Amino acid sequence: MSGKPRLARKSLAEGSASPVLREMKIEGLGVDPVDIAARKGIVVQPKPDSVDGVSGMLVKAGDQFGTYTGRRRLQR
Repeated sequence: MSGKPRLARKSLAEGSASPVLREMKIEGLGVDPVDIAARKGIVVQPKPDSVDGVSGMLVKAGDQFGTYTGRRRLQR
């Protein structure tokens, strides 16, 4: 298995994230993805306990986005 597709996805993700982080003035670690989602208007909900196999997911319906994440990640 070649590492090139993985590197391409990483490059795309970093290229997309960089302007958002600059816009939000996030300059280092301590990134709060729930805060970023809220500031971008993305709904974050706990993943139903009945769903196995994923720690979280991005959901798109039309032009609306939301995320499901493990309950422990939302409890701070």
